[in-house]
Amino acid sequence: MMALFVAVTGAIVVGLAYLSKRSFHKTMEEQRAEESAFREKLANFGRKK
Repeated sequence: MMALFVAVTGAIVVGLAYLSKRSFHKTMEEQRAEESAFREKLANFGRKK
């Protein structure tokens, strides 16, 4: 019974860690896209003057 509890708890922890990692990578991907768009906008602003 204890082994089953440990196995289920371990599976839950690993599952949550995976979801957290996936969410972090998605957030970083969005942040990189925003940063590159901002840098492009900034570069274009410098050219117009």
